[in-house]
Amino acid sequence: MAVSLDFKIDASELAPLQSFAVAIAGRLDRVTAVAMTRSAKAAQTAIRERTPFYIDNPTRWTLNSTFVRPATEARLSVIVGFKDYSSSGVPAARYMQQQVSGGRRGPKPFENLLRRRGLLGAGEFAVTTGNDPLPHNTYGNVAASRYVQVLSRLAALREAGSTGNRTDSARSKGKRKQVDYFVATIKGNKAIFARKADRSIGLVFQITNQAPTYTGKFPVPHILTESFSSAFDVEFKRAVQGQIDYQARKTK
Repeated sequence: MAVSLDFKIDASELAPLQSFAVAIAGRLDRVTAVAMTRSAKAAQTAIRERTPFYIDNPTRWTLNSTFVRPATEARLSVIVGFKDYSSSGVPAARYMQQQVSGGRRGPKPFENLLRRRGLLGAGEFAVTTGNDPLPHNTYGNVAASRYVQVLSRLAALREAGSTGNRTDSARSKGKRKQVDYFVATIKGNKAIFARKADRSIGLVFQITNQAPTYTGKFPVPHILTESFSSAFDVEFKRAVQGQIDYQARKTK
C-alpha cells in the first residue's frame, strides 16, 4: 500500500535563501574569517572590561596588553593573547600569565641590575613595602622613575653601562642631601633602606630569598571562550549579510 504525503512550503522564503547561496558561493571561508576576527576582537574587549575586576587599578599598559591575530581565508583560526614584547619594562605576557595561572615571578630588571652590582644574591628578590619615600602609586606599584632614582643612588646604573648615574654632579649631590638609599642587614633581615632629609631611616624594599608567588585569579580562558562563542553567531550573520549586500551592489 502506497503512502501519500503532502508537503507545503512558503515560496516567499526561497528568494532570501537563493540570495544567501549566491552571495557566499566560493566565499564561505572569507565570511567565516571575518566573523571569527570580529568575534575575537569582541573577546579582546571583554578582557579589557573585566580586567579591573581581577587586577586592582590596572595601568593603561595592562588594559591594552592583549593583541588579536586575525583569521584569513587560508587560516581559519584566531589568537587572542598577551603581548610578549615591550620597548621598556616587563612584557605583559610575563606578568599577566601569573595573574591567570599563578606561580613564582622571575627577576625584574631592577633586581638584575642590583645582582650585577653585587647588592643582591642570585636567588634574592626585592619586594616593595610602599613606605615613604617610595609610596605605592594608585596602581599599587612604585613609579618607574623611583626605581631609576634608587638604582642611581646605589650606583647600579653605572654597572650596566648607563650614563644615568651621575654621582659627581652638583645636582646629584643636592638630591643626596634630601634622600639616599643603602642596603643593610639589621637583626638578620637584609633590606634596602632610605635615609631621608630629616636623617630618619625608612624600610623601602624587603629583600627575600624566595621568589614572590601569585595565585591565579583572572579566568582569561573562560572569558575568551564565553565572549567569542556569544559573539560568533551574530558576527557570522552580519558577515553573510555584508556579503549579500556587496553582491547586490555589484549587480546593479
